[in-house]
Amino acid sequence: MGTLKSTLKLESTDLFPTPVSFTKINNNAVDGQFSGFISIVASTVAKKLNISPIDTGVAYLYLEAPTSNSVPVLIQVSAGSVFAVLNPGDIAFLPYGQDTLGGDDLEAITLNGTASLQYFIGEKE
Repeated sequence: MGTLKSTLKLESTDLFPTPVSFTKINNNAVDGQFSGFISIVASTVAKKLNISPIDTGVAYLYLEAPTSNSVPVLIQVSAGSVFAVLNPGDIAFLPYGQDTLGGDDLEAITLNGTASLQYFIGEKE
């Protein structure tokens, strides 16, 4: 069994109307059939992200769009429903519940041009 530790820190001294500062640490069990870091080039043709079915129905997903990109990367389920838009320099970390979305795979796509995407998928047992 592996553990993927995630730390989320949000901080601002000039946020309206009240400044915010908090850190949340979570230990996520990653012990399913696969996990790994992958880098791809997304284009106007959808590209599947998960290398095999997410058997348990849950995976942890880290996404990073490098600042060198010139267009956003859209993350969608294979049915075409976009749930994340990563502009150049954006990152995201979230649990992905495949069963909730009817077993759909994850895909990356752009509206025009190409863009790099680095990501990690860690399947939960």
